[in-house]
Amino acid sequence: MPNRQMPWHVYIIQCKDSKLYTGITNNLQRRIKAHNSGNGGRFTSCRTPVKFLYSEEVLNRPEALKREAAIKRLPRIKKLELTMRVFFLALFLFSGAVGAACAETGTAALERIVYKTKPLGGRAEYTDLGPVDLGGRKVNKSIFHTLVLGFADTETIYSLQENLLPVRVERDIRGWIGREHIVEVYDQDNFTVTITKYKGKKKISERVYKAEGPIHNAVLMMFYVRRASVLNPGWRKVFYLPDKFEITLSSVEKIKIFGKSYMAYHFTSQPDKFEIWINKDEPHIPLLLEGRGGLNYKLTLKEYHPAIVK
Repeated sequence: MPNRQMPWHVYIIQCKDSKLYTGITNNLQRRIKAHNSGNGGRFTSCRTPVKFLYSEEVLNRPEALKREAAIKRLPRIKKLELTMRVFFLALFLFSGAVGAACAETGTAALERIVYKTKPLGGRAEYTDLGPVDLGGRKVNKSIFHTLVLGFADTETIYSLQENLLPVRVERDIRGWIGREHIVEVYDQDNFTVTITKYKGKKKISERVYKAEGPIHNAVLMMFYVRRASVLNPGWRKVFYLPDKFEITLSSVEKIKIFGKSYMAYHFTSQPDKFEIWINKDEPHIPLLLEGRGGLNYKLTLKEYHPAIVK
C-alpha cells in the first residue's frame, strides 16, 4: 500500500541576487510563499522574490535534515546539477546509450531527434522505438536520456499507441549522489499515477497523484500536439501532468535555429511555464522548447533522423 504519511521535502530556491538557499518543509507550496512574503527566514527575507529550482521527497524530518546538511555542503555547481531533475519536460541530454542499445538489440528506431540544451550545455536525444508488448498489451516505447555534468537521467516511456497517454514510465537516475530508480504507473481510467522511488533496492517513497482527466507525460506532450489534424492560431487543449495546463497555438511564425529558418507553430502555456515551437512542415518536428523558472531551460533542435535500421 502507498505510504500515507505526510512527506518532507528538501528544496533549493534561487534568490533575487542569484544566491542559492536550501531548506526543508512538509508543505512546499506554503514554504515558497513564505519565502516570497519575507517570512521564510533571515537569509531570504531581504533577497525576494525567490524562484523555486528543485525539491526531492523524503519520508520524515530526520531524513530531510540529513539530506539538507549534505546538499548545503555542496559547491554551487553541484547544487545546479541537482536542479536538472526539474526540467519539467524532462529536459535531457544524451551521450549515445540509446543509439547503442538499438544497435545491440536490432531494434529499429522510428525517429531520433537530437537537441542542444541550455543551461550548462550538452545535448538531448529522443528516440521512438515503436510498438512493443507490455504485459500482453501492445504499447509504444520511447526513450529520453539526459547527461549534464555527470548527471544522467534515462526515461523509458510506455504509452498508448492511439493517443500517447502513458501507461508506465521507468526512470534511471545516476550521478555523483548515487543511483535512483523511479517507476510511474498510470491508471488512465481513474486519472491517477502512482510514483514509487527506490535507492538501490530500497523503496524510499510511494505516492498516488490524482488529476481531473487523463494524465499525459511531459516529454510526450509536445509529440502529442504535433499529431493534431488541424492547427490554426487559437487551437487549444488542456493537459494534466498531473497539474492542469492549457496549451494554446498563439501564432505561426518564422524562427531561425543554427542559421536555418523554419516556419513554426508557436505554442504557449497557461500557467506560463513553457513555450514550444513545432515545424509547420511535415513531419512537424519539435524545434524549440523554452522553459520558465530559475534556470530558463531550453531545448534547441540539432539533428533529426527519421529512422535507425540495423
